[in-house]
Amino acid sequence: MLPVAFIALMACQRSPPATGEAAVDLGPADLRINELLASNALAVVDPLGGSADFLELVDRSGEGRSLDGWGLLLEGEDPVVLDDLYVPPGGHLVLWADGDPSLGPDHLPFVLPAIGGRLVLSDPEGDEHDAVAWPQQAPDTSAVRAPDGADTWALSALPTPGEANIAFAPEAPTASEAAELPEPCGLWSDLADPNLWEGDEVDLRVSCASGTALVQRDLALVGAPQGAVLEGSTLTWRTTGAEGGRHDLVFAVRDAGATTQVPEAGTVTLWLADDPEAPGAELPDPEAYTEEWGLPVIHLDPYGELHRNYVSAEVSLHGRTVFGEAKIRGASSTAYPKVSYTLDFDGLPLQVEGWGEVENLVLTTTFDDNSYLRAKLVFDLWAAMGEHRGIPRIAPRTFHVVLYIEGVWQGLYLATDHVKEELAEASGLRRDGSLYKAVDHDANFYEHDAEGAPKLTWHQGYEQKEGPAGDLSDLGALVEWAATAELGEVAREVDAWVDRGDLVDWLVLVRTAELLDSAGKNVYLYAEEPGESAFRLTPWDFNASLGQDWKTRRVDPLDLDDYADSNRLFAALQDSPEGRAEVWARYAELRQEGAPLSDAWLAGWLDAHTARIAPSAERDEAAWGAAYRSFERWAADRDEDDDWQDFEGELAYLRDWLEARVSSLDALAAEEAP
Repeated sequence: MLPVAFIALMACQRSPPATGEAAVDLGPADLRINELLASNALAVVDPLGGSADFLELVDRSGEGRSLDGWGLLLEGEDPVVLDDLYVPPGGHLVLWADGDPSLGPDHLPFVLPAIGGRLVLSDPEGDEHDAVAWPQQAPDTSAVRAPDGADTWALSALPTPGEANIAFAPEAPTASEAAELPEPCGLWSDLADPNLWEGDEVDLRVSCASGTALVQRDLALVGAPQGAVLEGSTLTWRTTGAEGGRHDLVFAVRDAGATTQVPEAGTVTLWLADDPEAPGAELPDPEAYTEEWGLPVIHLDPYGELHRNYVSAEVSLHGRTVFGEAKIRGASSTAYPKVSYTLDFDGLPLQVEGWGEVENLVLTTTFDDNSYLRAKLVFDLWAAMGEHRGIPRIAPRTFHVVLYIEGVWQGLYLATDHVKEELAEASGLRRDGSLYKAVDHDANFYEHDAEGAPKLTWHQGYEQKEGPAGDLSDLGALVEWAATAELGEVAREVDAWVDRGDLVDWLVLVRTAELLDSAGKNVYLYAEEPGESAFRLTPWDFNASLGQDWKTRRVDPLDLDDYADSNRLFAALQDSPEGRAEVWARYAELRQEGAPLSDAWLAGWLDAHTARIAPSAERDEAAWGAAYRSFERWAADRDEDDDWQDFEGELAYLRDWLEARVSSLDALAAEEAP
């Protein structure tokens, strides 16, 4: 059995520091570094409502201590003088390592490195009074002297800034120094698949990356889940239906018997997916059930039935809940068994990690794409092409999510920025411009509509989304010019009307990904200064792309349509040898090593995102596969062609299609090269 002194007990009752124990020699160390948290994520809220790291000093003399003239030195940082601070008799002083000393004397000019570090407390004479060195630490896990001020260190899943550390009976300390670090362990487990279900039994063994078994070193499980048992290096845990979500199992590791070492924190992460059939099943808690198999979870709780008009709703993401509105969205996709949604948070934004605040979010169904990656790949390509050019671009951000509605699993979705004025602002453009969406193929920049009949208005095929209500004059002027000017004039003067970089990239993207519906319709036009500035572009809606049409029928990768009939701006760009050379030069640039259309970029993107979504995609396919195969819009054609693929097969098709596509385009680009 492991020594009790090594385990950070999760007791409900916290005792004051033990006194008079033989293992605790007060000596000159009446003031000690008592606790530190070097990776504070959610465990502790600092005085400003943030999540700063902290360290704590404790007085063991019973007399208190003024810190005037005392100092702290974090290895690699400048020394800090601790003036105007006082540690009460037998009490604690918390110092916030937030890097901002302007906030007060208890705020330090550094943060504590989670990868490890060494900290020295010096007295007014400059002599070292106490020191602690710590190895890699886990989020929300603090290193504590146990009990307060003792030589023994442990890890705790329950940080206690300003309070006594959890007390337990320490063993006699070894001869090792408190500032000595253990050899790095590099923890890994033999758990083949970390994506489990509620009710599964977890059975794993942990080892060091060097291959040294952890039973040869002291090992403890910090903040163990209820029912989890660690015997030597083997962990067993029979889970229940109330334990879904992400579990970071933190192991404390150090040299055998070296209780004065701060243990290294090694983490084994696993996910338990919600299973309503598991023993003790409960509806997932939106504040706790924030990830499923590595993907974020959105919880949607509408006030009433969802339909195509907005209804009030609560939306939870990353454990935070906001009030907003939700509706079913889309045109053709509203007939799907698994529909899309629009979420609106005007006045009370939703926090999205990595994005910040958003006022709107679109949840796009993956029902018509059993690769689950087409739309995200095209969105990411559009953004990466802009980054490669080094220009601001309206580029919707995306991430895959798992959706629950009223606690019931709905499946895998693509969360996307709603193209509105706030996205323009986030893209570095002025917010209050005019925004239009091309909603059908009449938005072709020709004088005639998609059926060849004269247009009734120049803005036919568009909807106004932002700008002066009913005033579409700037859009009308653009379309009239594009439709009536000579093609050569359009090509020469396009910069005055449309951002040329956006336009060329739009054509390159359309031709590369075979965006059957995004060459005319399914694009947004945005002007910062209506009637004065050139329009910016961003394409949208990519279910008809990358080898399939909107009915999921297969598209030949060698069918190299130039889309001139779909879009007169595209016709103008490609009307002359010079124009075609410009387009193909941009394509060639994007095919260079490291660029967004290079083989390595495409393969790396597919590998990374396949690994990320695979478990959730397979679960989604198991739930919706029968409906997908019987859906009337495409079932007959796919049956006739005997061309049904599962997730793995569709990914293989997508990879092969892309390889054949760029190979064909490469050959065409070589022909057009000057």
